[in-house]
Amino acid sequence: MTSLGSEALPARLFKAIPMLREALLAAAEEGRVVPPSEASEATDGAVTSRGIGKALEVISADCARRGEPDLSALVVREASLVDGTDTGGGARRRVWMHFGGQGAVDSGAQDERDVVDRLTRHAGASRPASSTPRVAKEPTDPADSSDPAEPKAPSAAAAPRVRASRAAAAKKPAPVPAPPPSICPDCFTVRSASGICMC
Repeated sequence: MTSLGSEALPARLFKAIPMLREALLAAAEEGRVVPPSEASEATDGAVTSRGIGKALEVISADCARRGEPDLSALVVREASLVDGTDTGGGARRRVWMHFGGQGAVDSGAQDERDVVDRLTRHAGASRPASSTPRVAKEPTDPADSSDPAEPKAPSAAAAPRVRASRAAAAKKPAPVPAPPPSICPDCFTVRSASGICMC
């Protein structure tokens, strides 16, 4: 075990941290995100999925000590970009700007969009609403230009389905409760399925 500050780290992890930092610096200069699998490959497998968190903690502390933005913000599960659970976009942009300038920020934003497009296309799914930038839509029909604060009436097609599902739910028979177990009046134990006690 080797120590870095007050933390004790396995020697292989301690030796892999500079390699991981260099890979993250290269990604920051290029303006791209780094999936955990690529971070592991950059260390020749020394940092596994179990050790990536500890390695990124050490890199975060090192960045804070140097007065740099947190490089660990670049390590992102690609699925979190697609499902909208990623919250580190601002931190990534600060890293890209610090190490690579505005070109890296533009490249990184494009890289995020490319990852989302590639994964949604690969999965055969449509892009989720949370992964697309929100843009105000221009009303094309004057009838659609109503005040957005006013609730819209449900469509006529939706109403029959709601009624039909409520009617179907009401027609289900109520479950029949199981009869209480038969208890022997002599020994006060539950009788067997035959109803005969052996006492």
